[in-house]
This record gives sequence, structure tokens and C-alpha cells, in this order.
Amino acid sequence: MKKAKKFLGVVLIFTLLMMTLSACSNSSKITGIWYNEKGETLNVQQDGSYNYEGEYGTGTWKILDDKKTIEFRDFYGQTTSIELVKDDLGEKIKYHGYDFYKDSYPSNDENKGEQTSKLNLTRVADFKNGYAWVENSGGSYSLINTKGKAIYTSASCYKYYDMSNDACFVQEKIDEDKYVYKIIDKNGQIVASSADGEFDDILASGDNLFFVHKYEGSIDSSRDLYGTINEKGKFVNKLRECPFMYSQYLSAKYIGAKSFLLGESSFFNHSSIYMSSCDKFFENSNNEYAAKGAGDNLYILDNHGIKAEGSEKEYRYSEFSDDEYKYVAIRSDGKIEKAPEFDYIVNGFLINGLFAAEKSGQKTVTFNNPKTGKTFAFSKYYISDVGSADNNLLVSIKGEDEKYYYTVLDENGNMLFEPISGTNAYAGDGKITLLKDDNYSVLDYSGNVITDIGKYSYIGTFNDGIAWAKNSSDQYVGIDEKGNVVIS
Repeated sequence: MKKAKKFLGVVLIFTLLMMTLSACSNSSKITGIWYNEKGETLNVQQDGSYNYEGEYGTGTWKILDDKKTIEFRDFYGQTTSIELVKDDLGEKIKYHGYDFYKDSYPSNDENKGEQTSKLNLTRVADFKNGYAWVENSGGSYSLINTKGKAIYTSASCYKYYDMSNDACFVQEKIDEDKYVYKIIDKNGQIVASSADGEFDDILASGDNLFFVHKYEGSIDSSRDLYGTINEKGKFVNKLRECPFMYSQYLSAKYIGAKSFLLGESSFFNHSSIYMSSCDKFFENSNNEYAAKGAGDNLYILDNHGIKAEGSEKEYRYSEFSDDEYKYVAIRSDGKIEKAPEFDYIVNGFLINGLFAAEKSGQKTVTFNNPKTGKTFAFSKYYISDVGSADNNLLVSIKGEDEKYYYTVLDENGNMLFEPISGTNAYAGDGKITLLKDDNYSVLDYSGNVITDIGKYSYIGTFNDGIAWAKNSSDQYVGIDEKGNVVIS
């Protein structure tokens, strides 16, 4: 009798195990992005949520007790039961009368990872680290790769944010005044979500760090907590209060050097700085443009006051003091010290990790590398604007004829070609997009014309080999350096 009971117990455990494995198998099969013949996407996530660009909001899904049927519940609570089946084209599900196939429509191994249907784009963001956010004519937003393949689609996107190395985040509207924040990796998977309750919102991101906020309140207390999460959805810096709170900080931006500037509103004066590398807050009495990171260090211009957490000493600039801290560096360990002299010029005082200093009334601009101490100067022409050109500098010059000219300076300050006239210019990926007389040209960093493109009303900066252009239908397409359409 005992042997029989033992045998039945083993059978029961085995049966339960097989049922669990079956459910897990179905779960892994259903998660991913599915396409119908119209090119619409159904994005099914591992966390039990889904988005269908043909309907509003975020829905939920679950596998029913029979382990075969999957129940989809849309934003309004309407349920639809489906089954995962297989035909000659591959695995499919039927939703709202359409056949959806995973990864592409129809399933074709040669096209995996590539664009499978026209996106009909009405809004785009530049590619960053191989991915870009786009909006299609139907109003849904997708995160796509450089092949035009959507890895994540949201029909309820409120705000999207660029890929930060290996992940990005999105803010989705789930109710009139309710939002959910999600961190999405390069596989299109949600690695962290405010719906899980560990944080309330994401305020900013940079270099695989996501600065999160959580409010805790009761009849006896009220506090705001801040911390950071990495690209895998794991906490790097645990949630804790800011010791310099004047009010609730619900605005922040990434300023480099694993640091975030916390502000009370669109004005960041009398704010705080949080440096993740040393898990330390700093009281900041400077404006929002005064602090910027280069490498592991943070630099502050025209310092009106900076104080580290746990210290009573405030470092500030005063023309009446010998102990001047007009130029300040905050090291990755939180130590505050004097920095080399630099100044504000056009786009800021720190461009491509170089300090820029311009003497009033002179056309000489000096660039200093704080990491190497190397300095170079440019004085041939008056610089009206400076921007990044990968590891070089894109320089705008206003000539005596009131026209604008553009050239590129290398990291040693050498001018790579004589300035070329134009209306506007952008640089990236080793290419310059130059606008002149309503026509666009693509140049290399030696000033050579790669191709003349005159058929678009707009062409942006090249990133990851692609620039966005507007065609005659006023829709965005992705083009390569030769002007060939690669995403449409």
C-alpha cells in the first residue's frame, strides 16, 4: 500500500512538472512581436502585457488552465481567446480577424531581423546605438533596428527616450492620469517596469543608468526616494532620500560622468546633483548649463556654490577670495577640487570632452582636453558655432559676406578642408549633411562630396549608417550615404 502511494505521488509530481513545462513552453512561444498582412504589430511581453497598434492602450494576457488557450484582455477589459497553431507559413495566432505570424509576415527565415512591411513614418528620432523610435501614420510608436525591424511597439506611448547604450525607456499612458514606465533592452524585452512597484517613474537615463523615483507616504511621514537601475533591470544604487530636498524633484537630466541633475521644474537653479559612481548627492546653486561630465569627472563653470553630501564646506567662486573655486571638478569618488580654466562658448563649455575658451573681442578659441592636458587653438576664422563630428569638431563660421561656412577640425585642431558655404550642416558617422540653396549633399570629413541629393525636403544627421529624410509625400524614409532608401 505504501509503495502504491509513493508511486502515485511520483506520478502526480511528474504530471505537475510536465504541465508547468508545457505552460512555460507556450509562454516563450507567444512572447515576441507578431505581424499581420497589413504590417500591424502585436507586441506580446514576458511580463504579461501586450500592445496592438490597432487598438488603444496596454492589455494583458495569460495562459488558461487547459494550457492551450491564451486569453487576451484589452485596455477596456474585453477578452479574446486564441490558440497558437502552425501552418505552412509558420506559427500563427488569429486576433481580431487577422492572422499574425511571429517575427515577420509571412514567416521567412531570410528576412528575419529585417523590415517586412512599409512603416509609413510620420515622426522619427535619430538612431542611437543601432536603434530609433518612430511613429507611424496609425499613431503607434515602435523601436526599430537599422534594418527597419520593429523590436517593440506601443499603441499607448506618451514619451519615448533614446537608446542608452544597451537599453532605453518609454512612458506609456494607461489611464487618464496614470502612466507606466518601462525599461526595454535591445531584444525588445521589458527588463523593468514601474508596474512591478519597485519605482514610480523614470526621470532620466544615460550610459546604461536609469534614474528612478519612488514616493512613500503615510499618516506619519512623506518622502521621495531616488536610485539607479542598469540596463538589465537591476538596482545599481538603492533608493534613498536626497538630503538637499527643497521640494519634490520630478525633473532630472543626465549630464555625463554617471551623474544626474535634479531640478524642481524647467529651471534647475538651486537643485541637486547625484553621482552614481560614488552614490553621493551634491547641493548645487548653479544653473542647468553649468555642470557637464567628461569621462569619469564632472566639471562646473562659474561656480556659485557646490556642497557634497555629509560635508559642511561649500565651494564657491568669489572675486574677493584667494581661495577661488570658479572652475570646479568633481571626481568619480566625490572629491571636489579646482579645475583648469575654461569658458562658455556657443553650445557650451564642454564639447566632445574638450573645454572651449574664447577671449572676448578676439577670434581665437582655445580647446583643452582635461584628461590629457593637451591644448590647441584655432584663430584663422571667427567661430560662430561648434558641434560634434564623431571624435572631431564641426565648426560653423560666419564670413564677412554674412554667409555661413562649415569645416571640420580634428582632435589636434587641424582644419581638414577649407570652409564650404551652406545654410546648415550636421555631422555624424564620418559624414556631413550639408544644406545649400534647398539642396542637400553628403560629404566626408575631407570635404569631398559623396553624393548630391536634391529630392528630399529634409535630411538629418547620419547615425549607424542611416539618415532620416522627408520624401515628396511628407513621410520619413531612412537613406544611406548614397541616397538609397533602406527604411520606408
